[in-house]
Amino acid sequence: MSGVDMPYMEINAENPENAYREFQRIFAEHELSRKPMVAYFFGGESSKNIWCSWCRAAEPVFARLAERFSDAVDVYAVAVGNEENWKNMDSGGARINPFFANAPNVVSVPTLVVAAVYHGAFRIAARVSIPEDPTELDLEKIVSAFVKLG
Repeated sequence: MSGVDMPYMEINAENPENAYREFQRIFAEHELSRKPMVAYFFGGESSKNIWCSWCRAAEPVFARLAERFSDAVDVYAVAVGNEENWKNMDSGGARINPFFANAPNVVSVPTLVVAAVYHGAFRIAARVSIPEDPTELDLEKIVSAFVKLG
């Protein structure tokens, strides 16, 4: 996913806690600037190490979507960590991965999150689990409901 030609930035998750802090930092910057952002959460430590088969299938669709909207929003691909970390639970049976346990409350991967001004405040306006076989149009409808193209 990450690379010179890609229309988005990747947040790697060799350490999910650090990746979560980076996502929160970026979200806070957008909250101040009120510039919309789109984040694609995928199962892996990086785009070179994706364990989620649905995420591998959704990535090219997301890349095309990112290219289409990159002038209007900042677009991020966010790794949630390795499979063991993603599925790890505490003694009470709750998942401990920071993306699952805290905002943006990603409960499955792949997930698309749109953050924008919605009802007067900058917030997570949409959080959608991406189906096994997504189409570009499916994802475009979600993003365009909250982001206007120039």
